[in-house]
Amino acid sequence: MRITIAYNGKADKSESQAELLEQSYIDRVREWTEKLNHTVTPVDMTCSNSEAVDRLLNSCPEMILNIAEGTEGTAREAKYPAIYEQLGIPYTGANSAMLLVSQDKRLCEKIFEVWGVRVPRGIIATPQNPEIPDSLHYPLMIKPNYEGSSKGIYEDSIVRSEQEAQKVITDRLEKYPAGVIIEEYIEGREFTLGRLETWPRKYLEIVEYTFGDKENIHDFETKEKEEESIICPPDITREQRHAIVSIADHVFRIMPCPDFGRVDLRMKETGEVFLIEVNPLTSLRWNSAMILGGKAIGLEAHEIINYIIQSALSRYHIPLH
Repeated sequence: MRITIAYNGKADKSESQAELLEQSYIDRVREWTEKLNHTVTPVDMTCSNSEAVDRLLNSCPEMILNIAEGTEGTAREAKYPAIYEQLGIPYTGANSAMLLVSQDKRLCEKIFEVWGVRVPRGIIATPQNPEIPDSLHYPLMIKPNYEGSSKGIYEDSIVRSEQEAQKVITDRLEKYPAGVIIEEYIEGREFTLGRLETWPRKYLEIVEYTFGDKENIHDFETKEKEEESIICPPDITREQRHAIVSIADHVFRIMPCPDFGRVDLRMKETGEVFLIEVNPLTSLRWNSAMILGGKAIGLEAHEIINYIIQSALSRYHIPLH
């Protein structure tokens, strides 16, 4: 097939560019996709909407492998699938509506809470309404509501008093005025679990993040050194594994991420598991939970790409290649 890899290229290593993709990432995804005997054209969507359409059409895609994160606004991930839909071009992964909802992390948590998924208690704060409800219990976690790649999350994001909280809230709202989440911090271990729709076993291996002597959170500094903080497979009991997979099952029944997706979870010492985030546009970096979780169960990176593409072909009722 003719497959276009749609992405947003990283211009520098600043935190503002953290969600965007370095050239080495694109090169690897292209290599993995070409290994499946497809004709592959990477297209950087970081341009005007009009030029983005021209670039897509000039690549003559039969399928778009969408890994474009978007560059601005709270609906940035949703924009490109909306364009693909209007052009009538098949693409991998979540549609624009799902990406619009999942980008709003607190909204997403609220929806899952309604369906009985255990999530941290919290609110979204804005410059107009930055107050901390008395009903929330310390320690609290403070993080941007609309950001990914651990942007805006640092060691001081965990606060244990109102004075600490007000200082961090003020700082984060200056940088992220669209809103920050204030929620009860789930002390314990952090896990992530990837899923492939057409992989017979569905789930890849569970990945655990470790943090050494730092606060036990996946902050921006840890994210930038992710390969140093990953344990796969993790040292967990059968009961703990069952609890993690059970909440993932619940989440993906409510939000069935097309083709592939990932859930981020926290586990208390008591064994209770909390959903932190669902990601229907999850990273495919060489050191990501998807790639390492696949490797741990015997799936090579190009095979993961193949499962994603084959799933999309099935959704569009295109004969499997």
